[in-house]
Amino acid sequence: MLNAKALTQTLQNALSQGVDNIFLVNKEGALLASANDQDNVKTSGAIASTIWCDYEANAPSSEAGGQAEEDELNLMIIEAEAGRIIATSLGMMCLCIQGQGEIGKLIETANRVKLSLQPSFQALLAEGE
Repeated sequence: MLNAKALTQTLQNALSQGVDNIFLVNKEGALLASANDQDNVKTSGAIASTIWCDYEANAPSSEAGGQAEEDELNLMIIEAEAGRIIATSLGMMCLCIQGQGEIGKLIETANRVKLSLQPSFQALLAEGE
C-alpha cells in the first residue's frame, strides 16, 4: 500500500518555479493527493479525469479489439483559468501538473514525477492481482 504522507511529500518535492501544484485523481475524478491547496484542484482534477476517460472510451480501436498504439493518449494539455494543466496517466490514475510556466517545463515535470512514482504504482497493482 502507498503511504499517503510519502506520496504528498514526493509531489511537494517536485514543485518548482512555474509549477503551482501537482495532484493525482482517480478515473472517477476524485482527488487522491495534492502537493498544494486541495480545494482549488478538485474541479480541475475531475475535469481532466473526465476528458481522459471519455477519450479512452471513444478512441478508435485496432483490429485486435484494443486501442491502437498510435491512438493512445499519452499527454493532455488543458488551458484553464488557473493556468495550464498537463495530465498523463499513472496506472489507473491521472497525474496532473498545474502551473503558469512554459508548457515544456510542465511536461518535463510531469515526466519526472511519473518516472519517480511509476515503480510504486506498478508494485501496488501487482499486489492487487
